[in-house]
Amino acid sequence: MRIKQFLVVLLVVPFSYTLASEPIFLKNRVIHPQTYKKEMLSVFRVLDPIQKKTVMVQFESPISEALKQKLALNGLRSLAYIPDNTLILSLNKTNLMWLLNNIKVSWIEPYLLIDKVSKNFEKVSVFDEDETLNVSIRFFNDSGKNELIRYLNNKNQYIAASFQKFLIAKIEKKYLYSIAAIDGVEWLEPYVNPQFLSLTLSADEIAKKSVGQADYSKLTGLESGSAALGAEGLYTKGIHGRYQVIGVLDTGVSTGHLESVHWDIRGRVLKGYAEGFLSFSWSDPMGHGTHVAGSIMGDGKVSEGKIHGVATASYLVAQSMSGIMGFMFPPEDLYTIFQNTYADGARLHSNSWGMPTGGGQYENYSADVDRFSWDHPDYLILFAAGNSGVDANVDGVIDTGSVLAPSVAKNSLSIGASENKVSEGGIQATWGDLKKEEKPWSVFPIAADHVSDNLNGVAAFSSRGPTADGRIKPDVVAPGTNILSIRSSHPDAQLLWGAYDDYYLWSGGTSMATPLAAGSCALVRQYYSTVKGLEFISAALVKATVMNGAYDMYPGQFGFIPQKEIPTLRPNMQEGWGRIDLSSIEKPFFYEDQLEGVSVGQVKEYSFDIGSSSEPLRPCE
Repeated sequence: MRIKQFLVVLLVVPFSYTLASEPIFLKNRVIHPQTYKKEMLSVFRVLDPIQKKTVMVQFESPISEALKQKLALNGLRSLAYIPDNTLILSLNKTNLMWLLNNIKVSWIEPYLLIDKVSKNFEKVSVFDEDETLNVSIRFFNDSGKNELIRYLNNKNQYIAASFQKFLIAKIEKKYLYSIAAIDGVEWLEPYVNPQFLSLTLSADEIAKKSVGQADYSKLTGLESGSAALGAEGLYTKGIHGRYQVIGVLDTGVSTGHLESVHWDIRGRVLKGYAEGFLSFSWSDPMGHGTHVAGSIMGDGKVSEGKIHGVATASYLVAQSMSGIMGFMFPPEDLYTIFQNTYADGARLHSNSWGMPTGGGQYENYSADVDRFSWDHPDYLILFAAGNSGVDANVDGVIDTGSVLAPSVAKNSLSIGASENKVSEGGIQATWGDLKKEEKPWSVFPIAADHVSDNLNGVAAFSSRGPTADGRIKPDVVAPGTNILSIRSSHPDAQLLWGAYDDYYLWSGGTSMATPLAAGSCALVRQYYSTVKGLEFISAALVKATVMNGAYDMYPGQFGFIPQKEIPTLRPNMQEGWGRIDLSSIEKPFFYEDQLEGVSVGQVKEYSFDIGSSSEPLRPCE
């Protein structure tokens, strides 16, 4: 294959003022600019000659580095970006006059209360204004943060946690809009506690407890879920995740002591952090985090190799968010959580939890994920898509629009759950047999489907996209039903989907799919390091490799019936780009880790000679 590579630079020449412009996409509304002069008068009325206020400015040209530098040299620093071509700036009348005389803009409007307060808040009335709300408040900068904290303290409102870019507080409803009126405040939304995303079942639904050590010779090798990912070819090349470090924020790991964690991971847990509320231990009183760790990097020592994770030679940095009385709450902003593991050598981070904000909304934790990813381009963050998949309209198809934050983050790898193939152990039932009181999966064909009988099926509970702003999530899927992994030895640890023996137990959920995906990413990173000789491996390259190499499960396990499980070829809202398939790396492919990026007005072109039209060409960026 001959590859010609060249760079084309397009010079963008400013054009004249227009009466209409591109829409401006805010969370609560879409602005369709119509006239330039009308909004100019509005802005002049609210601006002071000296005192600055936040204003939205849409430029006629795309936002370039040159434009931002020109603004900064004249005392105008961008507070935030809004699509399309819009910046939030802090302006007074003097700044505005300079802006209009020197740069072509197509729309200017004050940053209003309607643009700052989430629609998920109920309306405030005189009858309930003294009730309290848990809120997450995002601010533009330190100045806005200090102004906000002064206001909350003056009103005797409780600040639960203060982070780099937002804080969490308990406020009286009557102060909601006065907080939004603070010029340095960017956004207010309800705060909800994170949830771990193993699917919770009732006591009579989970597998009965067994004791002692089981007979592992009866296992098929599919039980851990790793066999469905096509990694055997990489294993034969010696790719087992060596030298790869993965951070995990979860319920902890096993005993919380490096020397006494489960044998399958002992010696490869580098460090543990107690991140939970008033917690001093990273032990695992729930069992969830230990199961996750085993799926990433368990080597199957106890089971003689029958029950193992994906990256069996990788290393782990454990972070526990288990607090006192079972309170799950990250004590620091996610940026700091990620930074700690980055300093410990991690370049992947696995998260089997989410925020049930509803409708795939992009919230403050999602913004932290994207901010850290931008600042650390070799660090890939994975999040479970959620277990909110239901058939509420009882049409036999799982509803769309249920993906959770922070998996909606633009630079994260969002993981949905496909079915594993296990016919003994765990939960041997149909979806219709489970959660009968709630009836989330009550009609054909979902109700009759076994939870783990088809690798090409999407788990009924797996959250579907799109995000609230229309993007495709999840990105990929991995097995997430009847997954067998290591068991926490903490005396209070739960049984999840049932114990296999004293050393292993079953579970299911996008919580279980996500660590399998994280282990897969560790193998991909080692492949580029060991086989391709790359020293710097970007998160974008790992993400693109996993997504582009995934197996398209269309039309899903029910075939071409009216209630098709997956309605279109990939990408789609059910499987994203498909089920992870690491065997695709063994096929010929071209890659370039484009570290410098392509700036506004630039084009980069590649030419290929395709040897055979019978082989599919899959471009992915």
